[in-house]
Amino acid sequence: PGDFAVLREDGRLALQGRLTSVINMAGHKISPESIESRLMQTLGVSAVCLFSMQDESGEEELHVVIEAPQPVDAERLQAALASELQWFPRARIYCFNALARNEIGKILRMKVRAQVLARLQNRNHQCH
Repeated sequence: PGDFAVLREDGRLALQGRLTSVINMAGHKISPESIESRLMQTLGVSAVCLFSMQDESGEEELHVVIEAPQPVDAERLQAALASELQWFPRARIYCFNALARNEIGKILRMKVRAQVLARLQNRNHQCH
């Protein structure tokens, strides 16, 4: 039906969101593309991908995934996120050398989400 879920180790199914790119958190619905574009320009990175997922306790969290082959300046990153994400009290930030893309270069959100889930399973989700 358009939902995305993962099977937890305890055998329970955890809904992680919809297959749409619209983010709905705390009553705020946004289309992430404009925020992604501004963050990409501000940070000087190759790409940014935003989506929401539930954490282990069922709370909705924003996930900010940055494609940056080089380390991202921490102060610049924090300032950019504070400016762009004021509606979202919780955000996890990830940096990858490369994000999943299709043959014409468009970011594949569901595959990026899978990249993040794989990193979470390894408990390694820090930026450079």
